[in-house]
Amino acid sequence: MKITRVLVTGASGFIAPVVRTVLHRRGITSIGLDREPHLRFAVGSAGRALPRVDLVADLVDTDLEPLIADVDAVIHLAGTPGVQTSWDGGFETHVRNNLVATQRLCEAALQVGLQRLVVASSSSVYGNVANGDVAETDPLHPLSPYGASKAAMEHLVGAYAARGLSVTPLRFFTVYGPGQRPDMAFHRLFQAALGGPAFPLRHDGSQQRSFTYIDDIAEATARVALTDLEPGLPLNLGGTETVALGQFVGYIIFMFLIIWIAYNGLEQIKWVQNIGGPVLLVIMIALLLWSVKNASDVGYSFGEVMNQPTDQALLDQNGGFAFVYLTGLMGNIAFWATIALNIPDFSRYARSQKAQFRGQLIGMPFPMFFCAFVGAFFAQATKLSTGVAMFDPTGVFYTINNKFIIIIAAIGVIAATITTNVAANVVAPANGISNISPSKISYKKGVVITCLLAFFIFQAWWIFGSGSAYFMWLNVYGTILAPVAAIFIADYFVCKHKRIDVAELFKGNDGRYWYSGGFNAAAIIAWIAAFILPLSTQLGWLTGGFANFINSLSYVISFVIGFIVYIILMKTSLAGKSTITEEEHEAFTQRA
Repeated sequence: MKITRVLVTGASGFIAPVVRTVLHRRGITSIGLDREPHLRFAVGSAGRALPRVDLVADLVDTDLEPLIADVDAVIHLAGTPGVQTSWDGGFETHVRNNLVATQRLCEAALQVGLQRLVVASSSSVYGNVANGDVAETDPLHPLSPYGASKAAMEHLVGAYAARGLSVTPLRFFTVYGPGQRPDMAFHRLFQAALGGPAFPLRHDGSQQRSFTYIDDIAEATARVALTDLEPGLPLNLGGTETVALGQFVGYIIFMFLIIWIAYNGLEQIKWVQNIGGPVLLVIMIALLLWSVKNASDVGYSFGEVMNQPTDQALLDQNGGFAFVYLTGLMGNIAFWATIALNIPDFSRYARSQKAQFRGQLIGMPFPMFFCAFVGAFFAQATKLSTGVAMFDPTGVFYTINNKFIIIIAAIGVIAATITTNVAANVVAPANGISNISPSKISYKKGVVITCLLAFFIFQAWWIFGSGSAYFMWLNVYGTILAPVAAIFIADYFVCKHKRIDVAELFKGNDGRYWYSGGFNAAAIIAWIAAFILPLSTQLGWLTGGFANFINSLSYVISFVIGFIVYIILMKTSLAGKSTITEEEHEAFTQRA
């Protein structure tokens, strides 16, 4: 099968321009067809989407055979989307554009002997699913007229596949991205946040969706169109992680609060931390007391909860004690490593080295130990009382009948979470981004860029509600971060012997620390070389017993490799003139 020309229907819509871009990059000619001559939605950018309509025609009342006679494949993306619009009088439009149009296209494709036909369907054919982890063989149970029209369309496509048409229906899972339809949740949420129409939250906000980025959908759709597959076999295009709508709304509100606090500088952060810190300790004490009472109500004392045996079956299911323990340990080290690298952004405002040391000694070891202990005790207590361990403390809110207590506790959780997130995840990258070009990027611009990257690129909401996803994320970023700490330590203590010419740090390309064009090649090489192997095991590129061993010690191995490789490379010409002799150091050092 050789595909060189593809007709893409729905060319003025959201997905088609990006699909056409993918085809264009593969050297394949595409023709865009739509009944609307102009794009209905703004595309992300000309570089990532092919925004034009070549043929204007309505699939329902146009002779389709001449239109597809000279193409090798058709990607049928035209149709009427939207669950809400399919109710009441809107169903007739869905039948016309989703069923009748597809039937006429299938008939024409069969008559002209089209090599390949790909048809857009929807995850709505499944109805309400607990998560995105559904198989194509699962039963269809649409709960809306829109879902029913797509399910009927798939049965229609199956009938034509039985007659020899090479056709594949693709079930899209809530596609989002630049240029998306204005009626979609993401678009409307941001409009509401920026002062537009209020966003109506239907039901209780617990509805779940599996979101899929537009570029991933476009790439997969193009690949399916160019691949000879079993006729009529539907394919799911989406991830397995889901997000509850109410949770996502909360995430957006949370992000705006983060931007507002971090944007207003250290004094604003300090004000919120002065509130959030003590409130967090009060909440953790209350959570511990609740856990003790909860366990006591089902006959378990504090000591009996502490003496519960290890769940050996669960450990064996997840790789055994050593793997689970070491993986958790690496995740915790990664968490603390983030804090360690971020502390200088705050400790530099301390009155003295002794003051910042005492502050950290008082404020970090015991409170962090206490919070970890309460979390573990809470999980064990809820497992004994309900049969299922709870790892999200906010789940307690659903067991409390007093709304006033819930509101106060929720405000405390929000304040504590915001202060932690601003300190650990916003200030440092904002300063780092600003340092790329201090004359053009201020700290405040760095805050905005950081939050935009967190939202649109890293999409942190996928770790919500999943302890395994959270620890996987911790271990992956810890693996990448470990060599940075290793390089800092090796550079200062081993390579430079704690001798730094501070004035030279500010001389730019005239200073001894400019290296090669402003980049320390030894550090970059050591950083990449250090995390490649451990990261390969975490992403599943390497498997087996040895890979599991590497994965369980990912942070340590990445740290050690980075430490050793950097020291070796700094003994070469890559070090430039960055090292200082003891005599030079004494010459420019003023002793107090």
